[in-house]
Amino acid sequence: MKNRCLLILLILTTASTIISQDDWTLFPKKDTIQTDSSSLLSNSDTNSIKNFIHEEGELLLEKNNKIDSLLKYIKDHTNYQGYTVQLVVSQINSEIKEIRKKFIENFSDEYLFDEYIAPNIYLYAGKFHNKNDAYHFKEKISSVFQHTMVIPKGFPHSNLKQKKGNQN
Repeated sequence: MKNRCLLILLILTTASTIISQDDWTLFPKKDTIQTDSSSLLSNSDTNSIKNFIHEEGELLLEKNNKIDSLLKYIKDHTNYQGYTVQLVVSQINSEIKEIRKKFIENFSDEYLFDEYIAPNIYLYAGKFHNKNDAYHFKEKISSVFQHTMVIPKGFPHSNLKQKKGNQN
């Protein structure tokens, strides 16, 4: 008896599923699709749309001055984490000048800077926001400078608009 009830319940469920799923995935026939665009919008609809279109307008913008001062403070006192290519580390000033000259001759439009951390002078090229760009630049200069490496470095926000080829 129990098996018969389950069988009848299964048959009814299957039949109702088949009937309810009839033609739900089919697209409507072409003759039932309305293609006349004039009947889509009535005249009252187009008049109400025209009421919202004006040639002149005004915008009132209220902003807090504290936001500007906070952004200026962040720009002046923080660094962003970027990447650069280290060309050479040396204690000899003439060697740094020679490599700097060689770099400017070959890649005059690229950014070049040095950093003195006693007792060494580090010569870097490029400021990049992501590591991939730094590696592409390293490959670009690899024909002239063989022993370079990409390193993470913090850069101040205030120096973002410096011209390329200049030192810090």
